[in-house]
Amino acid sequence: MASTSDNGGNILWTKTLVSVPRFSYVQINQHLKDGGRKEIGQKGYKFFVENYIHDVYVGKPSRHGDLACIVQARCHRSQRKNEDPHSLEIEVVNSNGDANISKAKCSCKAGEGGHCNHITGLLYTLNHCFLLGITEIPADKTCTSLPQMWHQPRGGRIVAEPIMNCVFANSSTDRAGTRKRLPVTC
Repeated sequence: MASTSDNGGNILWTKTLVSVPRFSYVQINQHLKDGGRKEIGQKGYKFFVENYIHDVYVGKPSRHGDLACIVQARCHRSQRKNEDPHSLEIEVVNSNGDANISKAKCSCKAGEGGHCNHITGLLYTLNHCFLLGITEIPADKTCTSLPQMWHQPRGGRIVAEPIMNCVFANSSTDRAGTRKRLPVTC
């Protein structure tokens, strides 16, 4: 998959990690500190663990020579599932064998500065690949490569209940335990 970048140079997009400098937890932590975040990025780690990050591609722009590569990915939305996934892009520079993030951006509201949870999830994904010694990002599984699932039930269904079995009460008094009278029943 070759495409043209906005700066006029051609970029060859591949799934190989050979041109990406080595990522470690230290670089992820440094990126979070540079963004002013004090926590270790639990939500970004959750995006990585639950496979929200997909379509990861590595590009080598001709304008930087051997110093930089661009990693693009997509991240499923955590709230609005029917909308398009977020587009992620980081530019990684090699500094003495270690990765240094020179530029990062995401299509989410917090991603313009490059320090959102989606970018953190992508960094955890790259770190995981390097820890396992993976030199090529595995292909995303398509629905045609998985067994059919029509015979499997969707899970628990909401069933109708007779009105005489319903109890009507204010939920806030139930949680606080401050109910003064019994709830209304039919």
